[in-house]
Amino acid sequence: MTELELKYMIDGEEAFERCLDALEKLCGPGSVRLQTNYYYDTPKRELHKAGVTLRIRQNRGRMQGQVKIHDGGRSGKSEESYFLVSELPKYLLLEGKKAKLLGSLTTQRHCFDWHGCEIDLDANHYLGNTDYELEIEYPAGDVGMAAETAAMLSDSVVLTASRGGKYSRFLKALKRCAKLTRCINNTGESDTVDNDTGDNDTGDRPDSDNTGDRPGSKQCADSYSSETFESGELK
Repeated sequence: MTELELKYMIDGEEAFERCLDALEKLCGPGSVRLQTNYYYDTPKRELHKAGVTLRIRQNRGRMQGQVKIHDGGRSGKSEESYFLVSELPKYLLLEGKKAKLLGSLTTQRHCFDWHGCEIDLDANHYLGNTDYELEIEYPAGDVGMAAETAAMLSDSVVLTASRGGKYSRFLKALKRCAKLTRCINNTGESDTVDNDTGDNDTGDRPDSDNTGDRPGSKQCADSYSSETFESGELK
């Protein structure tokens, strides 16, 4: 299945709330769902380097395996295929490559329909981070409507074109966790790295106590410790 979409980052919870209000005024009431992506890759991140995201998505108690192949350009085009799973495995095999479970990202998603476009406003929680994202999926040949929708919303909130998807940001956070753990193990003092936020493309990171009171916003952050990711993989 071919997917065409525009993606934008939103800087912080307050801006997220303004965008949500603007969408509800534009499109009417939407729906809300909570979903979790479990990511898999090889130790050398061969899938990511090839532009492939291998994940299992859990939504409403059901799990589905997904392979997403990105075109590598700015068109927002990707190809998705699916496979059945009955449980969450530690490993998946894709084209001879053994991929291991790395961790998860949970999204509280607000969904809207607007003139043939599917609009998703996401609050993403992973490895102690929270970021906010707008995705506008559009039919083939109708990128103009998606761009027009983004332009209308930009009157209420600053939208920054995303330089990478959720999996890319997850991997950056995973790398920072590994670096943090090595630093703690080497120094024995965690306060030397308390303020290390690393290379974050998504702007400010809200405090855990200020993630809003919408359903699921406080409950769905990952609880993995930094020690879990010392080697960059789940132990």
